[in-house]
Amino acid sequence: MYSQNLVRNGSFEESKVCPPLKNAPIIADGWKNAGLGSSDRYTKKCLDNNKPNPLFGVPKNGHGISEPKEGISYAGLFLYTQPQVWREYIQTALKRPLISKTNYLISFYYRLSSKSAYACENLSMALTTNAIRQVKTMPISFKPQINITKGNASNHNKGWQYYEEIYEANGGERFITIGNFESRNAIEIQKINRSTFPKDVLKNGLIKGAYYYFDDVVIQRIQEAVASSFEINKVLKFEWVYFKTDKSVINEKGTNELKVLSNYLSANPQLKIKIMAHTDNVGSDNYNLELSQKRAMIVVHFLIASGISKNRIISEYYGESKPIESNNSGKGKALNRRTEYILHY
Repeated sequence: MYSQNLVRNGSFEESKVCPPLKNAPIIADGWKNAGLGSSDRYTKKCLDNNKPNPLFGVPKNGHGISEPKEGISYAGLFLYTQPQVWREYIQTALKRPLISKTNYLISFYYRLSSKSAYACENLSMALTTNAIRQVKTMPISFKPQINITKGNASNHNKGWQYYEEIYEANGGERFITIGNFESRNAIEIQKINRSTFPKDVLKNGLIKGAYYYFDDVVIQRIQEAVASSFEINKVLKFEWVYFKTDKSVINEKGTNELKVLSNYLSANPQLKIKIMAHTDNVGSDNYNLELSQKRAMIVVHFLIASGISKNRIISEYYGESKPIESNNSGKGKALNRRTEYILHY
């Protein structure tokens, strides 16, 4: 149900050169510094099989400890430093320009580095027709379209955080730039309580700033998924709407998938949908039947909240009665905890 990612090398895996690249314009294939600082790439190994400088390794590096969200690499940059207010930017050209009045799903993962003494609320992404760049120490003079909700960017010790937003393109946007675009007086920071840091981190010293890691940057045109993904009068399986044992909560990628489906239903008001939910065999028959009902209703409520009339939606729930794999393995149980649907007139 997902279209092509328009971001080149969105997980920062590909690079012809092993870090560090001090003050280099290119940090990974397709990505460059758009500021005066030296945004960085961190990786477990390089293309020539050499190990990177320990300051740019994974999981340990000069700014903290973190495994990648995906693959073996990620990027990093400063949103804020002390005593000089310094910030960095990374930028890439999209595979093709965005189309006017077309909806795109923009998503990425970010996390505050484990050695940062501060967190910064001003994490944004700008989409522009031309490349933009920082001049002197001033912020890039552009009002970004994508801004992390206040209170989220300052999460400390929460691991990788996921952000997504549906963006309606003006048309012609060819570049994305990630960083802090706020003026010096408007920057919102939070000092991290020293008691939350491990003793070894305090011993080696904290970074006097807010340094963030980034991974898995994605921009997908929502409508591209429509023609090839949604067949009529056929049982279709969600790619990502799966559930943990005994849970009725949809994961982040499942939420994205439901957004694509709801947009398609909105664009095709003549269609109706039947939701079918299932469980594994953990628990009694009655319990699993009730659990599958809860899972079906989560999807139903999501679609209704997205503007789809309840008169267009039917839900059915089967508990453990219709497995598609053996429940004798963890993998089989995970696949049986599924939700399916049929589109019909």
